[in-house]
Amino acid sequence: MFPFGRLLTLTLLAVSINAATTGIVPPSQRGQPDSFGPGIDLSTTITNTDHIESTVPLVDQKAGATDDTPPNSPVPVTVVTALDGQLVNSTIADVAVAQRPALAKRDIAYEQVFAGNGVNFADRDGSIQGTAYLTYTVVSNSTYNVQDCLDFCSRVNGCVFANLYYEYNNYLLDYVFSEKSNLKCALYGDVHGAVEKTNLGGQQSIPAPAGTTYIQNSSGWASRTLVDPDAPEGYDLTYGPTGGANNAPGYYIPADESTAVNYGQGDLKVTYARGYRRKSLIVDGGFEAYNCDDFCFAASSTNWIGTSPNGGSLDASIFHYAPYAHSGSSVALLGSATGADALPGTLTVAKPLATVPGKQYVIAFFHASVYSGQAAEKDAFFEVLWNDQVVKSYTPGYQPWTFYEITVTAQGNDKLAFRGGKAPAWSFIDDVDVWALGTFRRRGARELDVGYPRAQAMRRRVYEVIAAKNQEIADMRREINTRDLWIAAHDVEIVAFKATTTKRKEELRGILAAEVQSKERIREACEGVKQEIASKDDEIESLSSEIARRKGETKTLQAEDAETRKGISRVFDDLKEEKVSKDVISDLRPRLSACEDKTRHIHAAEAESKDFEIATLNSTLGAREEDIGGIYAGDANGQGASEHGEGHVTRKAPEAERGLWRAKTIVVED
Repeated sequence: MFPFGRLLTLTLLAVSINAATTGIVPPSQRGQPDSFGPGIDLSTTITNTDHIESTVPLVDQKAGATDDTPPNSPVPVTVVTALDGQLVNSTIADVAVAQRPALAKRDIAYEQVFAGNGVNFADRDGSIQGTAYLTYTVVSNSTYNVQDCLDFCSRVNGCVFANLYYEYNNYLLDYVFSEKSNLKCALYGDVHGAVEKTNLGGQQSIPAPAGTTYIQNSSGWASRTLVDPDAPEGYDLTYGPTGGANNAPGYYIPADESTAVNYGQGDLKVTYARGYRRKSLIVDGGFEAYNCDDFCFAASSTNWIGTSPNGGSLDASIFHYAPYAHSGSSVALLGSATGADALPGTLTVAKPLATVPGKQYVIAFFHASVYSGQAAEKDAFFEVLWNDQVVKSYTPGYQPWTFYEITVTAQGNDKLAFRGGKAPAWSFIDDVDVWALGTFRRRGARELDVGYPRAQAMRRRVYEVIAAKNQEIADMRREINTRDLWIAAHDVEIVAFKATTTKRKEELRGILAAEVQSKERIREACEGVKQEIASKDDEIESLSSEIARRKGETKTLQAEDAETRKGISRVFDDLKEEKVSKDVISDLRPRLSACEDKTRHIHAAEAESKDFEIATLNSTLGAREEDIGGIYAGDANGQGASEHGEGHVTRKAPEAERGLWRAKTIVVED
């Protein structure tokens, strides 16, 4: 076996022979690459104000509390970030207090930004139409309830400004929504001034002839300290807020507040600037943890492990040398660093990644294979391994720094590795990241070579997805507005029906009142009839007494007649006994005949008097029955029936009285 010194001498000799054979100085000897392309020009890199200015109209979407939206609606999807002109949608999780009663109240102090214009009859005002509208509620309008409005703002995440105002002639506020208040409290995630009170009402919410909606006493209240927004999904806050934009070289390089020195140009001012960096599962994706003063290389570092196949030497390694790196000073190399062999090496992440099983991730990195020139690099290749399985193989040949991305599905604690290199067709790998698929956004145009179809296709897909989602949201809002209008129209019909029903009820009440009055008149008429019947009963009683008296007189006459008959009989007896002469008997016959005539006359008068009295009573009772029947049969005619009955009684009474007088006259004649 060769001693170690002898072995090192032979190795260096082999390297020299290989270098001499190819004419290429290997990376291990600090050889100069053919060209990595134009690279990144950091000398003039500044904030892309063109992107900012062109994005402002997209983000600056003014809105406010509309007249047909219910209070306490969930906070809508809000655009909070733009990357290189692309809008990144982020949903604010917190909703209005009605849907989230458990939201804790934040301890926020407020100050008045502007006051309202008053509440006199002729005073008119406007509500805010501004950016970052969140939601609104209605508070009790028993007073100008500022405190309840500010408390509501403190419970809604992201609220820094509240606009409190009265809205009149709003049908939904007045008749439909359960709060029955027209004092609106609109919330915003941005502070606004009085010049933005541009919503003056003017909608015909209640059908004509009612007036249109109008605003009164619109005041604005802002938090004395702004609330920090949530970091965009997939990003971490690195600094801010500050008054300057990042002016560091290259958007992809994490920076601090010292680089935020772009304060704006002209009318464009930078405010509340914050710096964020993407969240990556890769630790040290730029290999910068491996470093030295100037030039060094090794098979492994703290975060990456390079391995070679049997017979290979340094087929995967890490270099600290700025000319080789895509960014920073360190980079990974696939292929023998010394040029000793043409075997591929494998570079693996030292620790498994903290992935979520079943979730998709994007592996992003930069690759270059230009070191040895076009002829020597024509066989350059590399592979991406996920859990020791090849997910993608590339044969780029001669290629300057190029961005790649691959989508994979996690199993949990996944392993990432790169394999390739075939010296002198070396491959360099740098700026490796692994992002969850939902948070990935491609790097800026300054980082990527324009014209790579896959990157451009992904950008188009992102735009298409955002546009489709925005269209869905717009369609849903239109549908909701249509349904709200339909409900409002039906509510108007219900109100009209209620008004008609109320009118009909009033008419029925009038009819019932008239019926009650009619019944009262009938009752009074019946009372009169009852009194008349009682009076007639008294008359009948009097007639009965008179009849009884007449009967007594008749009995007396009958008794006298009987005595007379007895006297006559005795006379006849005496005559018979005394044998009175026929002349005496003839003299008595006229007296007997007169007595018999008188008796018959008495009986006839008595019978006639009884018949007349009975007929009179029957006639009187029949008239009363007809009068009462006429009253009830003429219930609908009311007073007329009563008056007819009274007239009928009046006509019958004189006839009855004449009958009594005639009966009395007959008795007197007797």
